[in-house]
Amino acid sequence: MDGCRSANNALVAAYNRIDQCFEQLQVWADSMVQTRRQVLELLQSDAGSELIVNGIALDGTVYWPAAGIVYALRRAARELAVDGWASVVEASKWIAEQEPEQQPAKYRCRSWRQVVQSYD
Repeated sequence: MDGCRSANNALVAAYNRIDQCFEQLQVWADSMVQTRRQVLELLQSDAGSELIVNGIALDGTVYWPAAGIVYALRRAARELAVDGWASVVEASKWIAEQEPEQQPAKYRCRSWRQVVQSYD
């Protein structure tokens, strides 16, 4: 009988531990579903697009390595380069034609020179 009681107590303890772990897993799963929903909402929003495409965070700060305007400048430089150099003035004209939404004001800059200095 002592062995049976001991085995029963061990099984009850194991069941309780399994139940606790299952509850924790359920909390984590619910959290993952909620996080997934929030990420999807962000990705489908204008703010999410600004963050991913243009590198502009919700607070307006710019992550320059991911900024759309930097990508546009690089494209313009590849298209317009002569002996490895491209004019910022010519690049800005090219960008105005090719990617008109990529302008300094969008990134809180007053000029193309400020954009170049901000990234540098």
